[in-house]
Amino acid sequence: MGKYKFEKGNKFQSIVGNALLLAGLVTTAIGGKMMFDINARNTDATNASIAIEQAVNPEYEGNTGNTGNTGNTENTENTEATPTQEYINKYDFDKLREINPDIIGVIEGDCFSEGYYPVVSSSSYDDLNEKLYLSLDGEESRAGMIIADPNNDENMEGIYRIWGHHFSGEEDNGLMFSSLVNYDSQEYYENHKNLKYYTENGEYDLEVYAVTEDNPLEEQIGYQEENYLEEVINKNKSNSIIDSNVDINSSNRQIVLTTCTRAGSTYEPDIRVSVHTKVTPVWEKQNQNNKTL
Repeated sequence: MGKYKFEKGNKFQSIVGNALLLAGLVTTAIGGKMMFDINARNTDATNASIAIEQAVNPEYEGNTGNTGNTGNTENTENTEATPTQEYINKYDFDKLREINPDIIGVIEGDCFSEGYYPVVSSSSYDDLNEKLYLSLDGEESRAGMIIADPNNDENMEGIYRIWGHHFSGEEDNGLMFSSLVNYDSQEYYENHKNLKYYTENGEYDLEVYAVTEDNPLEEQIGYQEENYLEEVINKNKSNSIIDSNVDINSSNRQIVLTTCTRAGSTYEPDIRVSVHTKVTPVWEKQNQNNKTL
């Protein structure tokens, strides 16, 4: 995914730059260099997933069972904690922050080659663009990180967007957010309807309700009024590449996973693939006033 130039407010501009599909040109120009880049970014992504696996809490007894085995949760039962029951988070976020202090979540799905990836926060769009080319340990990386938009609501209210790279090679299918472009197939969608998202304050089931190819910067994120959320849901459904029967309305939170199109940011600088999901809390931490943290 190439870099965006973001501006506050409703006016956004995009520019072509640092497009990942330049990798194809590198293959032609310097041969083995491309293979080195592929191996390097695959290693970066694998190391990230191994680090996350080491942070899994062995006492967790949730509705996923096995790390990354979240492609279909239709036959599983939620284990929402009661007021008298202490919920054990699947991931030890103290350990995760030892890997990278900006880790705020873990996204899971069998559409990803590693099954799960850490999600880091971003303080600005400059910070987001920089992290797209850094590994979790801060080294230069073509795989980059999976990054939450800086304008997301901290309590995940309204629309919550997560960005990640798309790589075009067959050997990269499923690496980072590369697999999201496969949602242009109804059959693929039918086999990958469900994902999971974990934060320190909650565990969430995600149901894909629409897949679009458009300019994501035209959509406001964070907390929004009911009327706007209804408009967004209707627009996404009407423009969706796939058909779904997911029941969603303005009272539901949404997580949107966004990456480059198959053509790449060089050829489609303003257009991205976005997988829109309905968020259902399995468990959420609450304060003494019974409000979600």
